[in-house]
Amino acid sequence: MAKKISLKIIDGNNSGTIFELEDGKRYEVRRVPPGGIPDNIDRRQAVFLNDPEASKLHASLTVMSGELIAQDLGSTNGIYVNGRRASKALIANNDKLRIGTTVFLASIAEENISDARTFVGKTPSQYSKSTHDFKKLAKVLDEKIIFEPDLRVQSPYSVGDKGHDVFVELLSEATKLSSEDLPTQNMVDGYLFSVKILAGQDEGESFDFYKKSIVVGRTKDLWLKDKSVSREHAIIELAGRGIFKIKDVGSQNGTFINDQRVQMATFREDDVVRLGDTALSFSCKPEDF
Repeated sequence: MAKKISLKIIDGNNSGTIFELEDGKRYEVRRVPPGGIPDNIDRRQAVFLNDPEASKLHASLTVMSGELIAQDLGSTNGIYVNGRRASKALIANNDKLRIGTTVFLASIAEENISDARTFVGKTPSQYSKSTHDFKKLAKVLDEKIIFEPDLRVQSPYSVGDKGHDVFVELLSEATKLSSEDLPTQNMVDGYLFSVKILAGQDEGESFDFYKKSIVVGRTKDLWLKDKSVSREHAIIELAGRGIFKIKDVGSQNGTFINDQRVQMATFREDDVVRLGDTALSFSCKPEDF
């Protein structure tokens, strides 16, 4: 049984924000820089704090085999676990970790990974039964969609089974498309999902992406007119069929899923994502599009 590890801010700026941490990853805890986040910082592997007493690079959080380890990286004010200063510490369930003036409450619990969601949506997962085998489940969640761009292609070609060159050659023969109309490498290797704007200045608009992850904000992949949205607000990644992951990258106004503020989280189709005054929903395209 896998462990679900998360940190919730219970005191300090952005109280109530939840950080979900993934196994096998190391996160750097940083103070949000006043001039924006430099390009040399990996936003996916960073936890940003709006805390004046946090150092520019304060600490690291490492998750290995279901264990959470916090380590001071030479900060000015140090890290504290349950009120005691530590240079490196193993964090247990319900431990309180203080970085600057920000206090986190650790939650480390056994999780049925088959559910693969953080927030309850309208429809429960069909793979949520505890009897499902992990390897079988992983295969299901890692399933590639079928790319079938033209009905004249007699049989669909699995993106995961064929290379781009073979796929394009077969598609060209079946459809007689010119080279300019054939799918690019990114389209074939990527995923197709759709984003719909539910509320905000762009309400009613929808966008399709042939990518596994996108940057949402007032620049990059999904550009929003909403001035309450940061230039680079969040990264959203397709993690499985109907399963998405979101990472706030130091936005000013935060990221919310079903009205719960999050920093890193997993969500599903039908969950509502809010960035600033803009509400969005994400969905995978049906295989027969």
